[in-house]
Amino acid sequence: MGINPRYLLVPRPLQLTGRRILYPEHEYTANYYSENQLQGQTGDVITVPDWTDTNDWAAVCDPAVAPAIFVGERFGILPEIFTAGDSLSPAVFMNDETRLKVRQFAAVWVNDFRPLANNHV
Repeated sequence: MGINPRYLLVPRPLQLTGRRILYPEHEYTANYYSENQLQGQTGDVITVPDWTDTNDWAAVCDPAVAPAIFVGERFGILPEIFTAGDSLSPAVFMNDETRLKVRQFAAVWVNDFRPLANNHV
């Protein structure tokens, strides 16, 4: 697709290596990167602490340019609300309570695999 990755996901031991890949102009200046040094950069390194293997990495394109992961709701953003609170209901009559049932269906899926790249051993 010819789009460079925006985010680089790496385990904690590869955090500095990932920054050296995305920001080669800061490679030999210092090991500490402040917010001022990273202004105007096109990428970002995200550390994933659950990844323990140093061979694991992933690259993701900017979602505004090439969306890959989609979130969908069945009936829209607002959930379905059901009430059992009429005046003859035993819960209302005895306990002064109204019972609610809230139901919302959401799904998350990968719609396009091309903006995603990974290496997991």
